[in-house]
Amino acid sequence: MPNISVISKIKSFFIEKRWGIAAILIGTAVGLLSAVICIRGNIAIFGFNISFIISPLIAGYVETIIAQKKYGKTTGAISALLIFLIININSWVFPKDPISINFITLGGLGLAFQAAFPILVNYLIFVVFLGALTYLIGYLGTLLSKATYKITGQKPEENHIIPELIDLDKYGITAVTTTIKNKSISKNLGIISSAHIFKPDLKVINSKNGNSPNIFDQFEIARNIALADLMEKTKELGANAILEIEIDYTEIGGIKGSEILVNVSGNAILLEK
Repeated sequence: MPNISVISKIKSFFIEKRWGIAAILIGTAVGLLSAVICIRGNIAIFGFNISFIISPLIAGYVETIIAQKKYGKTTGAISALLIFLIININSWVFPKDPISINFITLGGLGLAFQAAFPILVNYLIFVVFLGALTYLIGYLGTLLSKATYKITGQKPEENHIIPELIDLDKYGITAVTTTIKNKSISKNLGIISSAHIFKPDLKVINSKNGNSPNIFDQFEIARNIALADLMEKTKELGANAILEIEIDYTEIGGIKGSEILVNVSGNAILLEK
C-alpha cells in the first residue's frame, strides 16, 4: 500500500502548481499549432521555415501570460524550450531530406535559439562576448604600449590616479556605530546614505614606497570619500551627529574587471550641546 502522506503531498503539489503546469501545457500546444501551420503552409523566408523562430516565441509568450495571471509568477518559458527541441528534432533528424547546413539555416537556428533562451543568449552576447572583446582590446593596447616603450625607451604614463585620504575631523560631525553615552538626542532627522564606487589598483597591492597607496589604503580612501559625502548631507540637514553607521562593501562588474561599491548609511541626529 502506498504511503498516504506521500500521496497527499503529491496531490497537494499538483493542486498548488496546477496553473503553472497548465500554462506550460497550453503554451506548448499553441506553439505546436503554430508550427504545424507554418510547416503545412510552407511559410518560409529564404527557404527557411519561420516556425523555428515564431513557434518558440509564441509558446513562451502564451505560457508567460497565463502563468502571470493565474499562477502569480513566471514558469521560465519551458514551453519555448520544448517547442524548440521538437521542431529541431523533427526537421533535422526524422525527415527523408534533412535540412542542409548553410549560412541561412545557421542564422535561423541562431534566432530560434535566441527565442528559446533569451536570457542566456543576451548574457553571452552583451556580457561574455563584449566583455571579452573589450578585455582583448585593452590587452592589445597594453602590449602595444610595452612594445613602444621598448623601442623608444619612453615609459608610458600611469593613469592610475588615486585620491588622497580625506580628513573627516574637519566636518565636526560625531559618527558612531553604537549609542552615544552622556548625550541626549534632541531631534531625529532620519536615515541618510551615501555611496562611492572605485576600482582597486592591484598594481600597487604591495607598494611600500609611500607614493602609491596599497590595496588596504585604497579601501580606506574609498570609505572616507563615502563618509565625507555622508557628513556633508548630515550638515545640510542641520544635524551634528550620525548614529549607528553601517558600512557595506559590494563587488560589482563582470569579465572586464571588478569594481567595489562602498555604501555607508546611518541615522542623522541632533545632539544637545
